[in-house]
Amino acid sequence: MNCSVQKLLFILLTATFFVAVACEKEEVIDTCTDGIFTPGEEGIDCGGPCPPCEENTMPIAIAEIAGTSTRFANFSLEKFDDWIMRFHNDTIDIVLNIGDGDSLGTRSLKSNFTRGSVHNKNYQLLHEGLTLFTEINHEEQYLSFYVEAKLVLDPNGPNFNPLDTLFIRNGDFFKIPWTNQ
Repeated sequence: MNCSVQKLLFILLTATFFVAVACEKEEVIDTCTDGIFTPGEEGIDCGGPCPPCEENTMPIAIAEIAGTSTRFANFSLEKFDDWIMRFHNDTIDIVLNIGDGDSLGTRSLKSNFTRGSVHNKNYQLLHEGLTLFTEINHEEQYLSFYVEAKLVLDPNGPNFNPLDTLFIRNGDFFKIPWTNQ
């Protein structure tokens, strides 16, 4: 075989290889069914380029209490001059005065009525706390908001320890119905 034929054969084999590699189908991942919150989506696998998200109409009460994220099935919200939120289970009972007013935005928690109990240990004093009202629906009477707080033991109590605090973080309260008082 002469040199020209060898070169031509080499070029044809090389070209065939590159065409075969280039024509391999890349695996297309459907980001609308991968269970991941992909940029552009409004929720996990919904909204944006995916089918619309279903509107969540169920109230949700979730908060991280003393380092553990907990979803609460027992909760109530009462509207006096201030909004009073209570959420609890067998070992946790939290009452927060999330402030007054009917406008969206951030406000400080108020100390009156605010308290917490975890495993029968009572945190009676609000050290600091904020809430962010994100939705107020007067027609259907529900409130959506976020909350973070730090409660401390009563300094005059028998179990006082200045380092013992109750942290409430990542409080996400969605469409919580209220009653007027």
